[in-house]
Amino acid sequence: MARSLGGFIGRRMNKGTGKPARNTQKNIAACFPELDEAGQKKLISESLEETGRSIGEMGMSWIWQPERVLGKVKTVHGKEVLDDALAENRGVILIAPHIGNWEVLNLWLSKYYKLTAMYKPPKIKMMDDLIRKKRERIGSQLAPANVKGVRMAVKCLRKNEILGILPDQEPEKSGGIFRLLWAFRHLQ
Repeated sequence: MARSLGGFIGRRMNKGTGKPARNTQKNIAACFPELDEAGQKKLISESLEETGRSIGEMGMSWIWQPERVLGKVKTVHGKEVLDDALAENRGVILIAPHIGNWEVLNLWLSKYYKLTAMYKPPKIKMMDDLIRKKRERIGSQLAPANVKGVRMAVKCLRKNEILGILPDQEPEKSGGIFRLLWAFRHLQ
C-alpha cells in the first residue's frame, strides 16, 4: 500500500513544475543527452515515480515499529561481503542512495551492526529532531555533514564499524568533503 501511495505521489510530482520535477528533468537531460525527448520523458516519469515510492516507504518505516518494517525484508544479498570487509578490522564505508530505501536499510544495518550515518541536518529543528528520532531509534548514530560529523566518521571507522554515506548528502564546503577525504587517507 505504501508503494502504491508513493507511486501516486510520484506521478503527481511528474505533472507539476515543483523542485523535484525540475531537478529530475535537469539531471536526466545532463546524464542522458543521447536519449530523445520521449526517452527522457519516460525516464523522468519512472524516476519521479520511484522517488514517490521512497516517500511512501519512508512513511511506513518511520510510523511502524522497527520489527514490523524488518519483517518485510525477505532477502538480503551481499551480507557476506560486508562481514568479510569488517573482518579486516578497518571499518566499512557503505555508500547507498536514498532510493532503494535507505530508511529500511538503516534499520536493518542498525539491528545487526554498529552504524554511523552521515546526513545533512535540515534547517528546521523540529524536522531534524524527527529524523534523528526515527533513524537512531534502534542504535544507529547520525553524523552531520560538517567538521563534527567528519570526526565522528573517523572514530566510527577506527572502531571497525560501518559508516553510511548517502551520495546526495553534500557536506558544507567549510568543513566537508576535503576534510573527509584527508581524514580517510590518514586512517591507514
